[in-house]
Amino acid sequence: MHIALADAKSENITVLVMDSAARFAIPKSRHIHVFSKIEDKRLEYAHDIFVVTTGLELSHVAEFIRSAHKRKRVRGLLIRQETGQNWIPLLLERAGLRSIKGLLVYSNNDVLKRVLAAWGKYHAQDNLIADAAVVGELLFVRDCAFNHYEVGFKQIKAFSKVPAKDRGNFVISEEGGRISWPAYDIDLGLDSIKYILHPEPFKEIASKHNITYGLAIRKFRKLKKIRQYQIPGVSERHLRRIENGQMAANYKCLQALAKAHKMTMNDYLNQLAIHATKI
Repeated sequence: MHIALADAKSENITVLVMDSAARFAIPKSRHIHVFSKIEDKRLEYAHDIFVVTTGLELSHVAEFIRSAHKRKRVRGLLIRQETGQNWIPLLLERAGLRSIKGLLVYSNNDVLKRVLAAWGKYHAQDNLIADAAVVGELLFVRDCAFNHYEVGFKQIKAFSKVPAKDRGNFVISEEGGRISWPAYDIDLGLDSIKYILHPEPFKEIASKHNITYGLAIRKFRKLKKIRQYQIPGVSERHLRRIENGQMAANYKCLQALAKAHKMTMNDYLNQLAIHATKI
């Protein structure tokens, strides 16, 4: 299984926050510019705009969104679902915003954090998971670029022994790199889901990914003067196969590598991404 890695390139995004409950959920990054007043003149020149609001505030920000959308400057409209707000579709229709691309209705601020961090910190919105849901025999996944994926549990061999009642007991990692079922030691990255749905075209991409990031892992390890046998929890043979591009590093392996380098997971992935661009 692959894990989505941060791209070395980063783009600035603008976040207009019209929801007081969401202000403390905005990730800290020099690439994320936050505004709380729609009257701020600097918004007239902003690009890659994300509007964070609630259903109650939607009418107050609708004109701004429509205007920015016509100029192709809106990346996302993120609406927090408050209790009893099943009428959000009606509010969107009345505000003339049903056709907005990048529309996301959420109830958990963790979803908001993942989306904005994917765009503003990691520049990996197509590779990170925003949210997921289990409906009967299906797993629905939405990435941080607002694309949707639908996969049947019967298509995933690891779920053959997982009772239906436990399928909804999943956890999405902080950065959105994986969705896991801890009780059954199952981890899925977005690329794993893409592979299940479209295996043939993904094989070549996966192979190139393995080679590039395998070389990046080796290059960074040697730069830090760490030997292959000095990675607790990862055998020399296993690490050698990863560095040779024969297989991808799973999340647990990347955790071990980050720890051996005395770095957080996010900092380690960012360094790998930087080295990968130079290969």
